[in-house]
Amino acid sequence: MSLNRLILMLFMAALTISSQLQAQQAPPLDQTLDSQGNPIYPNVDNPDKIITNEIKTKMLDDPGLAQYTDKIQVNTISGKVTLSGTIDSTSAKLKVESIARNTSGVKYVVNNMVVNQSRFYQGNAPPSNELR
Repeated sequence: MSLNRLILMLFMAALTISSQLQAQQAPPLDQTLDSQGNPIYPNVDNPDKIITNEIKTKMLDDPGLAQYTDKIQVNTISGKVTLSGTIDSTSAKLKVESIARNTSGVKYVVNNMVVNQSRFYQGNAPPSNELR
């Protein structure tokens, strides 16, 4: 075996060991907090993200709610779920809220969703409250 080949093999081994050691090191302290100061646990699933994903998945699995998954925002912070966006019916609004309330880990739900009234009028002006 030539000297150059031996040096190359040692260099490759050292590089491999170095990259493995770097992967095992903890992230710097400034990378363990998000922009709002909440802790980020790099190798542990974030419970709030799990709650949000579970609610969105349940909406996708419901044929009456699947169309709203891109229109409804689900934000979870410390188990508090806030629902916002526009939805087409009160029953759908209440169903999404029920899904959120019955999701494991949810402490309480704030339902800020708005029912889209314009679909009821479809080009006609809403009824006037004025007497004629």
